[in-house]
Amino acid sequence: MILIGIISIKLTERSAIQTKIDTTSAVIRVFETTYFKSDINQGVKFLEQALNNGSWGYIKTAKEDIFFETPKAVVNKKNIPTGLINRVSYTKIPEIYVEGLSFLPFKNYESYRIAAPLINSGMRGAIFIYEPLNDFNKSIERNQKFLTLWIVLFILLIATFGYYLLSKTVVNPVHKLISLTKDISRGVTPLSPNLGKITEINKLQEALVNMSDEIEASKKKLEINIDNLEDANKQLVDTQKELIASEKMASLGKLSAGVAHEIGNPLSAISGYMEILSKGHGLDQEQKNKYMEKVSAEIDRINRIISTLLDYAKPREILESKSNLNEIIKKAVDLLSNQGIFKRITLETSLSEYPLTIKIDEFQLLQVFINLLINAKDAVDNDGEITISSFLNDENIAEVSIIDNGTGISRENLDKIFDPFFTTKEPGSGTGLGLSISHRIIKQFDGNITVTSNPGEGTEFILTFPVLENIHAESTVS
Repeated sequence: MILIGIISIKLTERSAIQTKIDTTSAVIRVFETTYFKSDINQGVKFLEQALNNGSWGYIKTAKEDIFFETPKAVVNKKNIPTGLINRVSYTKIPEIYVEGLSFLPFKNYESYRIAAPLINSGMRGAIFIYEPLNDFNKSIERNQKFLTLWIVLFILLIATFGYYLLSKTVVNPVHKLISLTKDISRGVTPLSPNLGKITEINKLQEALVNMSDEIEASKKKLEINIDNLEDANKQLVDTQKELIASEKMASLGKLSAGVAHEIGNPLSAISGYMEILSKGHGLDQEQKNKYMEKVSAEIDRINRIISTLLDYAKPREILESKSNLNEIIKKAVDLLSNQGIFKRITLETSLSEYPLTIKIDEFQLLQVFINLLINAKDAVDNDGEITISSFLNDENIAEVSIIDNGTGISRENLDKIFDPFFTTKEPGSGTGLGLSISHRIIKQFDGNITVTSNPGEGTEFILTFPVLENIHAESTVS
């Protein structure tokens, strides 16, 4: 519609311009046929009356050149196009020019010029007429304003109708779809609202409802899987506790081999002291008291050995707390150094001067150290050496190093030693779970364990733990 309006106005403008040009051409023909042959001066007066105000012209003949103008004409005679007039006089072909500025889709017409030949028996000439289009432009401007207003009203009408149509067919159904998705996100079973006749929106609604059904089905499956996982996790925790307990019992089994020997020595001493006291020959009271003190000391020694083993073997719940890493190492060394299996092995310690405070279950870490030390003992010969040390590195990480000068570990086995049930010991001598459980315990408390070894050169285990206090910073401040 807008395009049709523009085209109709442009056609009207062209028709109006052509009418004015045809009118001026008719005036020229009347001048040529009526006055050019008889009385040019009278013809000039005719032209000045026939043309619109502001027009002017120029007549060229073989005898004279005549300039004429109407009221309100503005002209500089220097602007008379003599070349155009001479050309038309020679070629006898009229030329018409319309001048103005063009701003699509509108155009501003300023004037038009007509140069036409004049022919008389025995005389040749040409006439040039310049006619402004001021009044015509005012009419054009009115039409353009009308067209602009019409276009604006039409756009508003289309926009209003389009908004109504879009709201009814698209916007409202989309809002309903948004509400539908919110219900789905809250877990509410969605309804099926009427969304109109747009196929795509109805398909989208159907897809959302299907998605909601699938989500609900997936949620139910997920709940079932969660319950199954919780049961499996509980079984894993129970199995884990059983494995830790069984590995602890395996360690106790190795330690118990030296218990009889360790208890046998103080029992023999007690038996000898009691025999001396029972006979009592030549013993004064001071000597008797001395022997009784020795008997009491040996009994305390037996009690300490047994209570240490019982305390280690006692089942406990996992209890994470702040602990001094050095104290846990000392407990492990004290427990093992009194056992017969370590009698011919040098067990040395080099502990940090700082109290390395870490967050861990003390008794689980104690089990790790005992397991690593027993493995080190199994790797060294009699008179072998085991060194356990602790220190704080520059990154505020506590490190524990356990080094032995034993047989070492082959390269092909080095990457497998933390695998469950992997062991290089003789059947019946190990479960293959000690290092695996130790690795899991350390990882559970954000620690790490690594191993380096060369066959025939010994093995080193390095354990690292984040400390709870920045000892380096405290030392700097103090």
